Amino acid sequence: MESDIEVSSPEDVVHRYKKLVRMYRRTRSIPEICRAFDLDRNTIAGTTVIGDVLIAGEGGDFGELPIIPEKQSLASFAKVCKAFLDANPTLKEKVDKMRKANELLTITYKLHK
Repeated sequence: MESDIEVSSPEDVVHRYKKLVRMYRRTRSIPEICRAFDLDRNTIAGTTVIGDVLIAGEGGDFGELPIIPEKQSLASFAKVCKAFLDANPTLKEKVDKMRKANELLTITYKLHK
């Protein structure tokens, strides 16, 4: 496989994230995913919270999901998503359940200050 998806929007992040999850279900290996998609682990970890919030929050009653303002970087948006997740225990619980069911990646968020 190759890293065929350049991410520049939350939708791109979710699209790539879903591909990574499909492979993770088969391999159960983050390092293998990194090699297969030619991605650094920190690249995945830096955007995982965006995928978690947008995927787990889809169709749920968790309040209005974060929307990225024009010209905001994905790194800044990841911090907004992390704050949203931390402030919403019901969504956080759903993310944890989805991780245990291998519906989301089991990777720790790495957000730069």
